[in-house]
Amino acid sequence: MNGSINRLLGAALAALLLGSPALGEERVLADFAGQDELRWQTVNDNVMGGKSQGDFQTTDRGTLLFSGTTSLRNNGGFSSIRTRRQPLDLKGYDGLEVRVRGDGRTYKVALRTSRATRWISYWAELPTVAGEWQVTRIPFDAWVPTSFGRKLRGPALSVASINSVGFMIYDKQAGEFSLEVDRIAAYRGPATPQVQSIVETATGAGAFGTLLTAAKAAGLVEALQGPGPITLFAPTDDAFAALPADQLAALLKPENRDQLRTILTYHVVPGSVALTDMLRARSLDTLSGQRVPVAAEEGSFRIGGAIVTSADLACTNGMIHVVDRVMMPELDSLAEVATKAGTFQTLLAAAKAAGLAEALANGGPFTVFAPTDEAFAALPAGTVEALLRPGQRDTLVRILKHHLVSGTVFADQAVRAGAAETLAGTNVELAYAEGRLQVAGAAIAAADVPARNGVIHVIDRVLLPPDTALPKTLIAPPGALRIIEDAVREGVPLFNGGDQPACRTIYETAVRSLLDRGVEDLFSERVEARLRESLTRPKHDRRAVRHAWKLRHALDAARHHLRSTNAIGVAR
Repeated sequence: MNGSINRLLGAALAALLLGSPALGEERVLADFAGQDELRWQTVNDNVMGGKSQGDFQTTDRGTLLFSGTTSLRNNGGFSSIRTRRQPLDLKGYDGLEVRVRGDGRTYKVALRTSRATRWISYWAELPTVAGEWQVTRIPFDAWVPTSFGRKLRGPALSVASINSVGFMIYDKQAGEFSLEVDRIAAYRGPATPQVQSIVETATGAGAFGTLLTAAKAAGLVEALQGPGPITLFAPTDDAFAALPADQLAALLKPENRDQLRTILTYHVVPGSVALTDMLRARSLDTLSGQRVPVAAEEGSFRIGGAIVTSADLACTNGMIHVVDRVMMPELDSLAEVATKAGTFQTLLAAAKAAGLAEALANGGPFTVFAPTDEAFAALPAGTVEALLRPGQRDTLVRILKHHLVSGTVFADQAVRAGAAETLAGTNVELAYAEGRLQVAGAAIAAADVPARNGVIHVIDRVLLPPDTALPKTLIAPPGALRIIEDAVREGVPLFNGGDQPACRTIYETAVRSLLDRGVEDLFSERVEARLRESLTRPKHDRRAVRHAWKLRHALDAARHHLRSTNAIGVAR
């Protein structure tokens, strides 16, 4: 952006897009990001005994900041900055165009000439809107001659002899003032720039045919023509041509309209955002719901990996910045991002069991506080298996919804809010603790993982809603088989050695252990009924022989069921 080639191209495109005459009809006097050889100086009312204080500085945003305090003491009340006298060669131009951001006070743009005495300067009014950037064109016939603040009848302004330009605050008000100047240029043409809408501007430029075709295919033309304001980072036809031909052709197909909308809205930011505003940001929130990173590096301004080749092209409903490549957002859904990560298998299985998988794939946008597989594994043994039982579906849904927030909430936004309401109707607090960002006491291991329909924050433990008790844990198939085999291995020698009561006790303990841990999803109803019935002791069985065999047959039936249904090794 600071190079002469980029500056020349930017001026050419700006002239074309703004409806101004061709390149050469506008002359930049100062843009403060590299082209400023005017040698500024400060002149306050202290030259006449006043007490106003004002000065200027070049900001890291590439602007000139004129600020200070005006005082009405000792008949003062003005502060000014102006360039040292030097030929500006403005003959043939129609006026000056300035881009400024003020504080709501009215300033004056002051000119001096080599023909008029040093006591005469020419003033033109410059009203400002507090905090808003504005582009103002002032024709040369609007300047009036003054001397010590008094209007004169002459001499008229000689454009060819202008040798100094400046800004003054002299509105007979005391207090702080601030005027930020981004650009000063001489222009030829009408006093009112012929500014059009974003779509009209892009159409007239002739370099954005593919972008407009894509916007039409995505149903976004009306949005770009709306009242706004919006800021469009506009890829040129060459930028689209750099994409693989099959990728561009696929995106323009009706079945891929949603993907195309996501890509295009990733290039649009709410509000009219100037380049100087972006220089202070690390990222911008786009209409796609995702954030695009911004950075100034190697003499260029980059956004989403693209270089801004021309900036601040004003339109009636916003701003255009031209970029040299198509920026690509995340096109995978929350479910797809989690699947590809490979560390959220338990969460995805739980979402499927709870009937929430479709929402993560195609609903939203959602913010997901996503526990890893390790976080689920840290729960008491058997808890996950218990939650996946059909009878625990309501509890599982409540727990998972306690991890979901409607809309896309990035980490910094969450921290500023302090808390977020979940889809379960509960609240989770967010804050920094122990040097880490935490949600409801769980550490956020990775924040702001983007997805097409939301954002993921990875957390290191499962969050439980208030007043939610974990269900009685199930015994997994491998554990159940181990209980049966251990009981048989220990009981057989006792039975064969004549200690049938001890064998019965071991078998009975094994059956009760299976039943106490829950068997609804582990055994068939017939096997479960047989296990329960085996606990009933036969009458007239003094030596416990018949009961030991009854228990053993029930355990054998349970073991056969586990093996025959291939349940062994399946995580539940």
